[in-house]
Amino acid sequence: MGINILILSVFLLISFSYAFTKDLCTDCHKPHFKNESCIICHRGNPNTRRLDIAHENIISGKYLLYKIEGKTAKDSVNLINQLGCRRCHIVGKNGNRKGNNLNNIMIKKTIKNIRDSILNPSDYMPNFNLSEENIVLLINGLLLESEKGDYKGGKSFFYIKRDLKENLFNKKCGKCHKLISDKTGPIGKGDIAPNLSSIFSQYYPKTKNLKLNTPEELIKFLKNPRYHNRSNIMPVVEIKKKEEEEIIKLLY
Repeated sequence: MGINILILSVFLLISFSYAFTKDLCTDCHKPHFKNESCIICHRGNPNTRRLDIAHENIISGKYLLYKIEGKTAKDSVNLINQLGCRRCHIVGKNGNRKGNNLNNIMIKKTIKNIRDSILNPSDYMPNFNLSEENIVLLINGLLLESEKGDYKGGKSFFYIKRDLKENLFNKKCGKCHKLISDKTGPIGKGDIAPNLSSIFSQYYPKTKNLKLNTPEELIKFLKNPRYHNRSNIMPVVEIKKKEEEEIIKLLY
């Protein structure tokens, strides 16, 4: 009797050990990397056959194309740069902290949460109106960059409250533009013109309306929006000499 109990105990121990060392994912899915756990890339829970638990926070293959040799990785990083995500966010090792650290977001949030944030951006995030193809490409890039390590450089603050006080930007520009300012936080309420957050930052997308993203070029542009691009439809902004310095401070 004692021997039978011992044998049964050993069998159960081996069975439990096997269940918790083998990815149960492979009961349904064919593995494509040998000797690697599925959760390294896909997340989820490999220790259960209950689909709702096994697939919790799962990342499907189309968002992990950057892990396969090809152009997806390069194209996804290029898209991040084209959109100027780092003008407000930390992405990879670089960026500004006017918005959330996207490295942390990519770890903590589900892909559905991230998709929803792109499709339905918060008040001071631009709506990029991305195609489905580019949404998938962008998420690939954000996942790729989030694996690259610690944050270095950029700002050290994160505004979450809007400054409702009257200021020169709200008066001169805020009907058409928005931005998150170092000085005042989120200001402006317009969506019909580009979001100007960190316009003087190295991460701001290139624009055909300015030769350089500098305060000097911007003042020229405000006084004559067509000096560099004749097709620009922005009206002339009447700004006094003493107001130039104040509006530049608000744009940082």
